[in-house]
Amino acid sequence: MRNYEKENEMIKRAYKIAKTMINRPYWEAYVNCYQARLDIASKNYEKAKALLKPALKTGKKVGSYKLNIQALHGLGDAYYGEGKYEEAKGYYEEALKLARKLKAKADEGLFLLKLAKAEKVLGRIDLALKDLFQVSTLAKKTASYELLWRADYEMGLILEAKGRGKEAFERYAQAIEVIEKIRGGLHKEEYRLGYMAGKMPVYEQAVLLAYRMGKKDRAFSLVQKAKARVLLDLLGSRMVAQREEDRRLARREHLLQVKIKALMERISEEEAKPKRLQSRKLKKWREELRSALKEHETLLAEIKRTNPRLASLVTAPTVGLREVQSALYPDESLVEYFVTEDKTLVWVVRKNKVKPLELPVGRGEVSDLVSNIRSEISTPSFSPSISLLHQAYRKLLASVAPYLAHNIILAPHDQLYLLPFEALVVNKAGPYYVVDSHFVSYYSSGSALVLNRRYQEKKPSPSKPLFAVADPVFGPKDSRYRGGLQLAKAERGALARRVWMSNEMGSLVQEKKQEKLVFNRLPNTALEVKGIASLYGISEKSTDINIGFSATEKVVKQADHTKYRFEHYATHGVVRGDVPGIKEPALVFALPNPEDPELDEGFWTMSEIFGMKSNAEMVVLSACKTALGEEVPGEGLIGLTRAFMYAGAPTVVASLWSVNDPATAFLMKSFYRYLRKGIDKSRALTLAKRETMRRFHNPYYWAPFIMEGEGR
Repeated sequence: MRNYEKENEMIKRAYKIAKTMINRPYWEAYVNCYQARLDIASKNYEKAKALLKPALKTGKKVGSYKLNIQALHGLGDAYYGEGKYEEAKGYYEEALKLARKLKAKADEGLFLLKLAKAEKVLGRIDLALKDLFQVSTLAKKTASYELLWRADYEMGLILEAKGRGKEAFERYAQAIEVIEKIRGGLHKEEYRLGYMAGKMPVYEQAVLLAYRMGKKDRAFSLVQKAKARVLLDLLGSRMVAQREEDRRLARREHLLQVKIKALMERISEEEAKPKRLQSRKLKKWREELRSALKEHETLLAEIKRTNPRLASLVTAPTVGLREVQSALYPDESLVEYFVTEDKTLVWVVRKNKVKPLELPVGRGEVSDLVSNIRSEISTPSFSPSISLLHQAYRKLLASVAPYLAHNIILAPHDQLYLLPFEALVVNKAGPYYVVDSHFVSYYSSGSALVLNRRYQEKKPSPSKPLFAVADPVFGPKDSRYRGGLQLAKAERGALARRVWMSNEMGSLVQEKKQEKLVFNRLPNTALEVKGIASLYGISEKSTDINIGFSATEKVVKQADHTKYRFEHYATHGVVRGDVPGIKEPALVFALPNPEDPELDEGFWTMSEIFGMKSNAEMVVLSACKTALGEEVPGEGLIGLTRAFMYAGAPTVVASLWSVNDPATAFLMKSFYRYLRKGIDKSRALTLAKRETMRRFHNPYYWAPFIMEGEGR
């Protein structure tokens, strides 16, 4: 996940520093190389070349290996991006020659790989394969795992094109195995999230090839590896923490992972240097890495043999069809989607049968379809096109429908995460929606379903039925302000907003200057929560019901979230970009009172929610866009839903767009009324939607809320 704005700022600062250096031309040329990399990523190839050619001259003049190699690399990539492969090949060959001269093995492998890709597009397939075999051999000798998976992947592409499918699949599988090992050594979730960017084509090629070869079970297992992996890691790590025996084994496994990661980084850093500058300990480190990897594999085998539960959790389980089938009830069907460039693969999984399907809808068409639907359905001013919703049904669900049970569990992929399948139109006469005939819930993948059901820790029964927040006082213009408590003074920094920025050291908190922000009052949410509370015999004056001035971040953070069966937040939600200074999804609460903690500024961010512990059976986010977040390759949407699931809630109800206050209040009271009768969660939400439809016909009003996680 590249942050171009941040990179540009860093380059600007680097230019200022370069101008103060003694060897100013060298340092300016060096910074130009980094600027050129950014231009290449933005496909501004001419600008990149204009920076790199003078940098190469400077590098040759001063005899700098590092500057020369950076400039040659950038020029090769710029020409390659333009489709001028012969010119690119020339620069890669010059860089390779220089790397070999100075025995810089890591650079030698990199430029052999670049050469192979150029040879491939020039039609020199045998020469490309020869280069790739050299890369693979070199990568294994030097324990360069990033280089190794790339070589295997490129060989797989060539072998598949030559009709050697079995060999190609073996190469893809090897590449994925290496990627999984590297990823397993990353113990900060933000690093794991960023790592999968650029790796998804490997999984996609492997899935498609396995499917074409008739290995549909294997293809399904690979799909599980490609979806919501960090969510599985987080759920697994939370469950491991429940038992002391598990914790001891997990700590041992964790320490080995840390050792492996440290050795890989140390080796990679040394290999990037010319051989004459490399540490004498490099050979010893490579031996230690091989030994640690072997020890780790042995430990995992031991854990699997003695403690299967922990084995599943520490390796972030990805499951096969049989495991999913065993976790399903007879009246359920899991519909697992996997969107690729040219088609969408679907598995309809039932307790006793599986039906794989291939839909002729590629990534571009899916994206356009979802975008068109959302542009209409998320706006109250006009009803969405019934024809468009019917078109989506025909393309995505019609061929699946004959195999569906009454209860549908959808596992979307790509842009399908943004689509409310309940609102798709089965028959334009009426119209007749999916929600009219099926009870619907969502999971990020079949693996998440199995993990949530099979390994969900046994929790004590909550002592209280409900914790709720509604209708906060967002600012001084609220009519309740004059007669209520005084808000914190702006000079104290109460209006500053929390900023989470990812950098090399992790997350930082910084204060922004005061911003003028306006959030409209949500008066119907107070009626909504009071109505829900009355169903459970809770007084609106209870400390469990927080409305108006008491709906603060401080109150929410101080609450004991292990005591409540349901948690309900009826307030505004924001995502990255909605509010200056807010870099992640958040719930908006009342601005703080004078005595509130300095850092409680009225936004409960995703990062903070990750740090809480909840015993809730379900969390309901009755707010705008709470199901949204940042789309991450291999993960889907990272947002509040995931944060609450990690905190302990097996079910989260959230919205896909800005919701209507009165309609939402009506739907939510209906939802809890059905829950109070003992009806399953997914059925209760579906029945509430049907009831809301009769009063508010437009799907804008009844379709935004989806249920992710356990629907029973």
